[in-house]
Amino acid sequence: MVVETFTFTLLKYHLSFTCSELAVFGLFLQSAFSFISSHPIFYFTIVSLFPYFYITLSHLMVLVILTLTLSKPYLSFTFRL
Repeated sequence: MVVETFTFTLLKYHLSFTCSELAVFGLFLQSAFSFISSHPIFYFTIVSLFPYFYITLSHLMVLVILTLTLSKPYLSFTFRL
């Protein structure tokens, strides 16, 4: 759950600089993860019976973040001394 929370935080940060369609998609995925994680029956069903589906959703979030980071060079922060 910590990985998903960290991923959502990064995704929200990046989506604040991008188009509204991506923001809506991110909110949909976040609500889906929250719903699955907060309901034990759904969590047990999805994680135990379909673990690859749950892992794929996590990786999809990371992929979206990486795509946004690499496609928007002005979002990359550089620190200069």
